[in-house]
Amino acid sequence: LSPNFVSAFAEYSKRVVEALAPPPSNVKIWITINEPMVVVMAGYAQSVFPPGLNDFGRAPLAATALAEAHIEAVRKIRALKDPAIRISIAQNWVRFFPQNERNPIDRSLTHESNEFYNHSFIRAVMTGDINIGVAFWKPARKKVALPEGRPTIDFLGINYYFRNFMSLKSQPPFIEQSQGDGPKTDMGWNMYPLGMYELLKEAYARYSLPIMITENGLADRLDDRRGQHLRTHLAAMQTARKEGVPVLGYLHWSLTDNFEWAEGLDKRFGLIEVDYLTGEKRPRASYHLYGDLIRKHGPELFITRSR
Repeated sequence: LSPNFVSAFAEYSKRVVEALAPPPSNVKIWITINEPMVVVMAGYAQSVFPPGLNDFGRAPLAATALAEAHIEAVRKIRALKDPAIRISIAQNWVRFFPQNERNPIDRSLTHESNEFYNHSFIRAVMTGDINIGVAFWKPARKKVALPEGRPTIDFLGINYYFRNFMSLKSQPPFIEQSQGDGPKTDMGWNMYPLGMYELLKEAYARYSLPIMITENGLADRLDDRRGQHLRTHLAAMQTARKEGVPVLGYLHWSLTDNFEWAEGLDKRFGLIEVDYLTGEKRPRASYHLYGDLIRKHGPELFITRSR
């Protein structure tokens, strides 16, 4: 929300790319912002993440600033004239379903949730027409000229973890979300691999861009569900690829156990277990399984260059 955020972020992005894009680092794939709608909703509308605000008046301003910051960062990065660089955001996608398929209000809420949460930020950075909001949350609309007059993402970066069933209630907080039946992760998220296939098909049909799964995984302290999760989600991705969706790659979250903003060190997402007292790192069984899957199916699962 700082008035100099957009320019400061753009300059920061330029300097990082200048340092790492040329040899010997030679980094060519860049994500400017990870999960912008999570940043906005959790940090500015739900007081779960930093800066811990619960302000539906200022949240649209934060969303607008993030979109504008991405656009300005791309303007500076493209000015470096490296034709090999590819840029995107990593957008957290949720598969939304109505709690009651026969209820038109639930169906409408599901549609609006999908458009707002999954698509509005992508539309903003593709068109420069920043209009991120819903009926009860008035957007801070702004139009920004796109660098070179073309979309500021070269591929879609998608993080996928779970689905939500949506229902409108007569009592506060009015909107109810649930995970539905089925196996859950340690975060309480429903494991729904079909959602990987569904979102890939939807995203490509709408935007006609190559797609990279920039995050997918689960919190699983005992490592007793991660192997099945890997197999089923990679299979869903492969089905979409066979049907013509150009998936550039798959990045598993995460290599090691990590710090989560709201849960701290409690939830274990890693293929490698970390002992936070000693610093020792121990590969889990899923680590070895993932290696086997890559060695066996790598050429089929992953595209190494964009088309």
